[in-house]
Amino acid sequence: MYNAPVFIIDDDQEELDIIQEIWKDLDFENPLEVFTQPEDLFKRLADKVNPFLILSDVKLPKMDGFALREKLGKDTELAYKSIPFVFWSTAASNDQIKKSYDSGGHGFFIKGDNYIQIKESIALIMSYWKTSKVPTITI
Repeated sequence: MYNAPVFIIDDDQEELDIIQEIWKDLDFENPLEVFTQPEDLFKRLADKVNPFLILSDVKLPKMDGFALREKLGKDTELAYKSIPFVFWSTAASNDQIKKSYDSGGHGFFIKGDNYIQIKESIALIMSYWKTSKVPTITI
């Protein structure tokens, strides 16, 4: 499970390109899979893959990150897998942070404004979830 893929969903392809470069620099054992559309994430989850973590931007096309989290939470099979779902955005209001937890999110982090800040944010999130304990579920 600890080497399972990490899913990142963000509608900004340039930002995803930077994230992929950072991922290589950090040399995580977990493969990275990126998505720009919520429906692509749902299709991938339908493949019965069990990601280590889902990292989602708040602003997404067609469905924002809050609605995405709520929809995932209503899927009993996915909910049972205890996949951490973390919001990750360039900015946040107190209302957005509250809404992220109300929707079932497990955290809210600010991405940062430059390569170094984004890299530090990714490293912090991964370090936290690599040391956090979750139930082992097999389906």
